Amino acid sequence: MIILCEGKHDYEFIKELIRRINVNCKVKDQGPEYKDSIIRHIIDSRRLPYVPIIVEGGRDSLIVMS
Repeated sequence: MIILCEGKHDYEFIKELIRRINVNCKVKDQGPEYKDSIIRHIIDSRRLPYVPIIVEGGRDSLIVMS
């Protein structure tokens, strides 16, 4: 699972929500520059030891790399 959010307030809200649902679940704030490597991890069927929350910073569109 990858979560995209707009800013720090959204990140804090989602982080607290996940902690209330599953206390043992780790959440990590990731910048947009890590998006490509996280997606490659998931495509290769490798589990991440945390739920990545990518803070996009209020951009109108996602960064797309070909």
